[in-house]
Amino acid sequence: MKKYTIFVLLLTIFTLPIVGLVWLSIGLFIIGCLSTLFFSNLRFARWIRKSSVFSIVGIFLLVFFVAIALRVLFFGIYKIPSGSMEDTLIPGDQIMVSKLHYGPRLPQSPFEIPWVNILFYLDKDARSKIDSTWYKYKRLNGFTKISSGDVVVFSFPQQKGTFYIKRCIGLPGEIIRIRKGIISRNQQIIPAPLTSKVDYLIWANDDRLTEILKQSEITNEKINRIQHGHFKLDLNRMQYETLRLKEGIDSISFLEIPTDTVSHAYPHNIKFRWTADNFGPLKVPKSGMRIEMTEENFILYEKVIRDYEGKNLIFRGGIVQEDGKEIRSYTFNQSYYFMMGDNRHNSADSRTWGFLPEKGIIGKAILVLYSNNENGFKWKRVFKII
Repeated sequence: MKKYTIFVLLLTIFTLPIVGLVWLSIGLFIIGCLSTLFFSNLRFARWIRKSSVFSIVGIFLLVFFVAIALRVLFFGIYKIPSGSMEDTLIPGDQIMVSKLHYGPRLPQSPFEIPWVNILFYLDKDARSKIDSTWYKYKRLNGFTKISSGDVVVFSFPQQKGTFYIKRCIGLPGEIIRIRKGIISRNQQIIPAPLTSKVDYLIWANDDRLTEILKQSEITNEKINRIQHGHFKLDLNRMQYETLRLKEGIDSISFLEIPTDTVSHAYPHNIKFRWTADNFGPLKVPKSGMRIEMTEENFILYEKVIRDYEGKNLIFRGGIVQEDGKEIRSYTFNQSYYFMMGDNRHNSADSRTWGFLPEKGIIGKAILVLYSNNENGFKWKRVFKII
């Protein structure tokens, strides 16, 4: 046991700081020291080991704190409730989320601490502050930073206890643009994941299309016949490539979301007639980024400045004011991200509600543990890497 403890201590001291997780190194060092002390030949340690009461209490407390540490600092388990990430993730998937990748976000209230929060739920005065922020935002270091294309679980400061999952499309400081469903970042086209879905218009004989879908093993409950021989079908990229080469398919083309849905797209202003398929260009705010306070920039960024930066700006008489004083520019205090669902035509994301503040990031989705919904258990998705 002593040799094992020494090995753990040496591994902790010399390995973990290299990857930047000093906080984890210190934590394991403390655990190693306590372990060494517990199994030492000191009279106090021997007395504790012989005492059944203290042993039981000690084991219980150890398991309790380890369980909390795992949930708060290491990983979380979440269930996919909707189809906004199809076909990458489907309703019923139980996924594992790594908090170590981007660094764990420390709880901002006791209600965010598993099991401990039960005591606070029982306290009437504490329950009255359930939506309040008790502690300042703090994130420990992680293995890496968020990369474009990562599937991320997050929440919004105003919606405690509600979690979302989307794919990161835009990083802080990047310019996002969508034209006819094709996304570009800083004028470079971003290839869509093979599992991402959009709507297509298909011309084919009614009976022939049913046969082709069956042969291609494409099951789609959302097929919609617009008129004889004319269908709307949501397909992922692999399915599209399969169908467009099939005999019997007269034509297949991307179906754009019409411009009469502009009120649904961020920033919900008639000056920007954007839709989910034709959006931007829009620059993602970055900490320290300075913008001129023009009318256009006020429309684009007023919501994020108000909701996440805590500033109340007013556009009046052609100028932007804060507390009655004109401001000509604004510098962002936080960094933000642009998120999208893989089910591009059936996802409420940054095209609808705008930017995600860095504070809302919970972790990176890494694994589907299993999948079970009204259609049954899906063995093919057990331990599927995301």
